[in-house]
Amino acid sequence: MFRFKSKYGNTSKFVFLSLIFVLVIVISLSKDGVFSIPKKLILDGVTHLQGASTTIGDWITSKWRHYIYLVGVSEENERLKREIAQLREDSILCEELKLENERVGRLIDFSKRMNLKIVGARVVGYNPDGNFRMVIIDKGEGDGISVNMPVISSDGLVGRVVEVGYHSAKVLLIVDRNSAVDVRDERSRIRGLLVGAEDRFIFERPLYLTRFEYLEKKSDIEEKDRLVTSGIDGIYPPGIPVGEVIEVKKDTSGIFMEAYVLPLVDFSNIEEVGVIVGH
Repeated sequence: MFRFKSKYGNTSKFVFLSLIFVLVIVISLSKDGVFSIPKKLILDGVTHLQGASTTIGDWITSKWRHYIYLVGVSEENERLKREIAQLREDSILCEELKLENERVGRLIDFSKRMNLKIVGARVVGYNPDGNFRMVIIDKGEGDGISVNMPVISSDGLVGRVVEVGYHSAKVLLIVDRNSAVDVRDERSRIRGLLVGAEDRFIFERPLYLTRFEYLEKKSDIEEKDRLVTSGIDGIYPPGIPVGEVIEVKKDTSGIFMEAYVLPLVDFSNIEEVGVIVGH
């Protein structure tokens, strides 16, 4: 039960005590407990005032208790809001961890299928739109990483290491114009060189393309063919998925053909990779 003091409580007490005082005076003026008419009127008035005073006091007490109750409810609501916000934050974090575990799991499964020994790394820097399309990873020389080691994701080939720090490294992406990968058409088995190409925009979304070059005019290559690493360049192990042919045409000389290839890796949204340290 709440105990409180207020100006309203003091006022009601004063009124009540005053009424009692008047009542005592009236009784003291009576004879044998019998009141005259004026005294009876005064007594009735005092009684009504006492009742009114009690009613007002009860009303004030009720309102005050209601106010205290509302303050308590408000504080409880704020506490519940904070708890709900924290639960939402924890839920988002759990979902992020779940998705990350799924991506890492796919990467591990991919490396096992390809019989590759990898060191897992997280992408901590990203700049696909500069003069050099690279990402920075959080593993380096201290983790067994060295220059020219291939880098993969759970979807396919990412690129190769071009610069190494003690616990970081730069990875040149296969969509960079300075990149060159010897690849093979998985269906027809023809070989060619895959190099970085320009962006193409579809619905304002950049597609980072590569180009399959130096193909003979009669080469058997078609749209939707899948390209994999050939392993002949001495950098990338054979059989790593690279991309899918989306367009085939003659080059400017008319002697050779070339094909535009959409990489299997989404370079605009890459987070975890594996550096191939043995195969």
